[in-house]
Order: sequence, then C-alpha cells, then structure tokens
Amino acid sequence: MIRPLRRKPLHQAGRTVQGVELPRLEEMVRMRAGFARVDITPPLGSEIPGQFHRRVAEKILDPCTITAMVLDDGNMQVAVASADVALLGVADVAEARALIREATGIPDTHVMVHTTHTHTGPQTLNIFWAHPDMSVLDVIRRQFAGAALLAQRNLGEADLSFAHGQLPGIAFNRRWELNDGTQVMHPAKDDPNLVREAGPVDETLCVMGAWRGANTLAGSMLNFGSHPICVGSENAISADYCGYARRAVEGIYPDSLALYANAPCGDICQINVRDKSVMEYGLYWARRLGSIIGSASCRLLEEAPRKSNPRLAVDSRVLRIPVRTATPERIAEAHDILEHHEQHTELEKLYAFELVELMEETGASPQVDFEVQVMWIGDTALVGLPGEMFSEFAIRIREASPAAHTFIIELANGWHGYVPTRHAFEGGGYETWLARSSKLVPEAGDMITDCVIGLLNARRKVH
Repeated sequence: MIRPLRRKPLHQAGRTVQGVELPRLEEMVRMRAGFARVDITPPLGSEIPGQFHRRVAEKILDPCTITAMVLDDGNMQVAVASADVALLGVADVAEARALIREATGIPDTHVMVHTTHTHTGPQTLNIFWAHPDMSVLDVIRRQFAGAALLAQRNLGEADLSFAHGQLPGIAFNRRWELNDGTQVMHPAKDDPNLVREAGPVDETLCVMGAWRGANTLAGSMLNFGSHPICVGSENAISADYCGYARRAVEGIYPDSLALYANAPCGDICQINVRDKSVMEYGLYWARRLGSIIGSASCRLLEEAPRKSNPRLAVDSRVLRIPVRTATPERIAEAHDILEHHEQHTELEKLYAFELVELMEETGASPQVDFEVQVMWIGDTALVGLPGEMFSEFAIRIREASPAAHTFIIELANGWHGYVPTRHAFEGGGYETWLARSSKLVPEAGDMITDCVIGLLNARRKVH
C-alpha cells in the first residue's frame, strides 16, 4: 500500500529556543489543498433509484463522479468526498472511510462521505423494491478511496476563500397544506384545495475556493439545497443539476474542480407550484438550475477575501435516536396485504413490504446511531448530517451558528431517512409515512438541531 508523505506537526512553533522566539505555527505553515475526481458512471442496464417502481438505465446523459477535497494545515488533514449517488448506507460509508484511511492515513473521523442525492445515478440501497448491483457498489466504495488519495497527492499551498449569500427564486417547498389541514408532496398545480406552502425554504448558497496564486482556482465547494429530480422519471443516468453546477464553475475556471454538497432539501425542489405556466422537469431544468447556482458561486468566489493559514479542527457526536414503531395490528395488516397482494394497490403493497422490512431490521433495538459531524476551517464550519433534513432545520442552525460561514451538508456519512419537522408529521404526507425511508421519531429533527448548535457553540472559532 502506498503511504503519502506528510509534514510533521511543528511542535516547537511559538516557543523560545536559545533566546530566540520562533514564529507561531500559523505564521510558519500555509494551508494546502488538493482536489481530484473519479468516474462512477454505472453501465447501461443498471438499476436507477428515485421512483417507486424499478427502472433500468437506457442511456447516459452525463457522467456520475466522485469529487474529493483534502485539506492540510500542517497539523492534521481532513477529506470531503461527494458522490453522484442518491443514498449510501451507514455500513457502506464505514467501509469507504476505512478504505480512505488505508490509502491516505486520514482518520475516519476526519472524513466526510457525501452523496448528492441524484435520482438518476447508481442504485446503492435495498429500498422500494430496488436492489443494488453489488459489483457497482463495490466500485463506488473503492473509488471514494481513489478520489481521496488522488486529492491528497494533489496537495499544494493555497489561500482559501469563503462566502455565502441568498439565491432566491430557484428552489421551492414541494409540500403544500390543503384546506382540510393535511399536507401533500408535489401537488397538482391546479388543485383547488391548495392553501399554502407547508414550510420555509433556505435559500443560502455557501461557497469555498482554494486559490493558487492570484487568479488560479484549484478547486471549490458549493453548498445549496434542492432535490436533484430535474431529469425526472426518464430511464437515464445523470448527475442532474449538481453536475451542471460543477461544470458551470469549471467552465469559468478551467483548471479547477468543483465539489457539490447538497444542503438540507428533504422538502425542497425546483418546482414552483405557484407558476402554472411551466412544468419544471427535464434536462433543460437541470442545466438551468445548475448554471444559475454555478454562476452565482463564481461571483461569490471572486468577491470573497482569502486566507492563507486557517486552522483545522473536527468535532462529532453520535445521537441515539429512537425509531418509530408500528402496532401489532398494523404489522399484521402489512403481512396480510403481502399475502393477498392481488387485492391491493401497488402503493399499499410497497409500504406493507417496507414496514415489514423496517420492523425486521430494527428488531429489539429500535434506534439508530446518528452521527453529527462538524469540520472547522478557521472560522467556517462544515456540518455533516446523515439524513434528508427539512429546510427549516438549516435555517435554525444558520441563525444560531457562531461561525462566519456555516455549510450544512445533508446525506453526509450515511442515510437514516427523512427528518421532517413536527409540523410535517401533523400534516402527514410521503416524507412522514412509516418505512425505511422515514423511520425516526418526530422529535428527531429538534434533537439533531440542538446537537449541532451545541457543537458549534462549544468551539466558537478555531484560529
């Protein structure tokens, strides 16, 4: 196994040696950054996730990739790797982290493994009748390590810049309240029962740039939240708008690589229910959304001040979050539906199957280990959360965060299903239906938000 050369920590920095005061660490060592990208495009005929029914790829619209970033402040290294995959289970993340550690020497706790949540990428989980191709999944896990190793080999001195701003009018809440008090996902635009959006939208765009010299961008990270469902139900492989956002930045800075990290968007997408003149599905909308995010990111990157020596730190905490349980009567009903399946709809059979599978998986210990991870880069925080978080939680975290810039990255280090608000549970709808895709208790979002804010306030600033 190839071991990378790493700089030793400068333990003597800031000390007086033979009457001479040595420069402090931050005065001696500049940040180093490296980026790399590898391909994970599945072959034609592969299963595609993102729908209630089984789909297979009939064409490839654009490639699916893993983009990795490694940072080194002279004392520690951290890695962020983002894959054009819908979901990745906790066990698969653990294996990917282990492979990254073996390849790079970076500890598991200093690695963030993220999936963009494209609904037209490789199938990686057993859910909703779908079955992953284990050979494709094995390639993805190994390619995480390959991308991280290449990024580490590409380390070079860099000034980092951070910025955030608002990007209104391109992402919308996909859940609506009806006049009977219930809530639905993706309602028909002409439904006369629509009252209002069921929740807010976090329109924050965060960007980070790594610069070599005055005008050379080595790499960047973009953080904005919207469900990657533009390509829709087409039987095709695509990174969706996330890929177009990356390419928009790389078109302006052709020697750079852009990493896209989706912000909380469990209830957010590109469809504006109030606009009845269009239906925002198709490749055009993926290009449009990605281009808007990418061009806005470039403007922020150009204006942001640069820092040559921010310090790194990592904090994490594992929450034990209970899983919702079903009554014995509901479980018996699910088994009856599966036994007499010809008498029931496809949706009824699907959720009966999901309920049975969930109860078997949780068994006698109905709770999950939910990892909350915070990476500090100077006074900027990267928050990683392994769930499909509702946008309201991102707003609450940003409002309470002491960080100068707070990147909030969902589907980081695994997937524990949707994390709706209590208000969403009161109204019902797809994201709250008990299944492997929505299993945590209604108070989970508040528990996670409080934990994140506590971790952020415990380490207000890292110099």
